[in-house]
Amino acid sequence: MFLRNFNKILPNKIFIRNILTKDNKTTAVFLNDAVGAPLMINSLNQKGFRLNNNFSVIGSMIIFPRTVLSWRVKEAEEVNAESLSLFTILEPKLDVIIIGKGDKENVISLKTIQQMRSKGNSLEILPTEQACYTYNFLVSEGRFVAAALLPPKSLTISISDGQDIDLKLLNDVEL
Repeated sequence: MFLRNFNKILPNKIFIRNILTKDNKTTAVFLNDAVGAPLMINSLNQKGFRLNNNFSVIGSMIIFPRTVLSWRVKEAEEVNAESLSLFTILEPKLDVIIIGKGDKENVISLKTIQQMRSKGNSLEILPTEQACYTYNFLVSEGRFVAAALLPPKSLTISISDGQDIDLKLLNDVEL
């Protein structure tokens, strides 16, 4: 279940076409909403993610342009070569594997990074919010990518005067 007030909405990538129509108007297509579009992440919160096909994923996930999988990892400390082993058996290799480590202060072990790179995998390790943006951008370019994402414990929300605030998950509080 998503707490709507805690959702971080990600911007849609817009593809603008300037084609001649009967009334000479420019048209815009939201790539996240296009029929047959690859899977993208529309929003996230501390519980999980909402995809562009309105599918909600509770907890951590691995997402490919056409497939999403539940990922049994709850904390950044659990991200290791074994939890990422799916990526080592894929052929052809992905252009890049994006790892959303949850919050900015979380760390993925250097040993894990070295093990994955030694098997020919290219990694990009980011806080989950930035990992979602990066995944959406690369997928919209048609790149062969995947993301392993942990939901963040806090989200940065921009308020109207340009300041950022961090929201922590509040238990048993209705907004």
